[in-house]
Amino acid sequence: MAEHDKKKTAFSTLYGHYEFNRMPFGLRNAPATFQRLMNSVLTGMQGLRRLVFLDDIVIYGSSLEDYNKRLTEVLRRLRENNLKLQPGKCEFLHKEVIYLGHIISENEIMPDPSKLTAIKNIPIPKKIKDIQAFLGLAGYYRKFIEDFS
Repeated sequence: MAEHDKKKTAFSTLYGHYEFNRMPFGLRNAPATFQRLMNSVLTGMQGLRRLVFLDDIVIYGSSLEDYNKRLTEVLRRLRENNLKLQPGKCEFLHKEVIYLGHIISENEIMPDPSKLTAIKNIPIPKKIKDIQAFLGLAGYYRKFIEDFS
């Protein structure tokens, strides 16, 4: 976190006055700021064989050699920018991944069936706000729904 921004995170308790040294995700602009950081760290990579949404990174390649080259480049860039991974949360060399409510494989992208089941089981909306929420959720999968409008 930039030194001049630390004061914006200040809070006081009985035990003293504190400021964050790293941005907590509870701040309103934290997700957008972190996404900009990730985009800038990983920008300019030859080809677009990676997907990045906040701290979820999917790397893929046309061959094992291509994948390994891209993985090495992503790890190098993260290290150079003091961004650390939690090894227990990392998965490598999968033919299929669940990512942002979709199942992505080498041949196709499709909605995660568990998400579709959840949408089908939503109670019939009774308020305008509920209808808007349902339409937003269904709209997320619109490219998979024939004649969605």
